[in-house]
Amino acid sequence: MDREQEKEIARFFDCCETPGQRKANSRISRKARGELVKGIEHLGIAGRTVLEVGCGPGDLTRELLQSGASKALGIDLSEKSLEVARKRAREEGLVDHAEFRPGNGAKDDLDQHDVVVLDKVICCYPDWLELVGNTSKAAKKIYGFVIPRSDGISGIVTRAFVGLERFFLKFRKCGFSPRVHDYDQIHDHLGAQGFSRTHLSRGPIWMTAVYSRA
Repeated sequence: MDREQEKEIARFFDCCETPGQRKANSRISRKARGELVKGIEHLGIAGRTVLEVGCGPGDLTRELLQSGASKALGIDLSEKSLEVARKRAREEGLVDHAEFRPGNGAKDDLDQHDVVVLDKVICCYPDWLELVGNTSKAAKKIYGFVIPRSDGISGIVTRAFVGLERFFLKFRKCGFSPRVHDYDQIHDHLGAQGFSRTHLSRGPIWMTAVYSRA
């Protein structure tokens, strides 16, 4: 991913995504995020450190802290989203445990954390291997993510929906281009890196997977 692609992703979440889209996306994706939290809690979150890549307004980061994580770092390309994340952390009394700062999970040198999570982030990057390869190296114990469905009838429908979204984004002159990446390829890569899948949930649009490092 080059600098221009970084800017376009940030611009989309700063200004191209409408409030109505955000509200709809929140309704659609809440269950998938809940599955991610459930899968991580099953492996144990108490006292562990968390890195959320593409944290947005920090909802998942704060939820994992409230579930018992000791410290959490959220990184994102969108400064406006980071401002919201810091504000909400202050309001919920989590500033001593949460840090939010700009960062690119595919490119940055990431410090290791017990838990690394990417909630609907891999689909924002054209090269999933660059992102997953870099972020999975930072996961000491647990790696979890939510991505669009790529399998079966749901995968066909999701690909069509994402293709339509890409058309309208291009029409609006927004350089952001979401992707549906093949889950099996991501699974095989993580297996080769010593991860074992411990949780898998398939919804109509999103699928959630959690892995533990052997």
